[in-house]
Amino acid sequence: SIYLADDMNFNDQITSLVNESLYLDPSNYKALTLKGLNLYKEKKFNEALKNWAIALDSVETEDQKKSLIVVMNSALKKLEINKNKSTN
Repeated sequence: SIYLADDMNFNDQITSLVNESLYLDPSNYKALTLKGLNLYKEKKFNEALKNWAIALDSVETEDQKKSLIVVMNSALKKLEINKNKSTN
């Protein structure tokens, strides 16, 4: 995959391919997972969680489900940290 070949960095080509994949199949868990990772890197944790929640319904194995749950928990922790920073 281009994403892995580019040291797990998103570029315009990857973004375009992910968006095209989601246009063709909005429940494509691989594309949703990648989109969520990109949103996470952009610190858009709520949006990342939305994509991963949809992906969670379409994963094929328990390992994929576990991996998504791990990143979702990380995003939730980031949101909690941000919430605590803004209330202090």
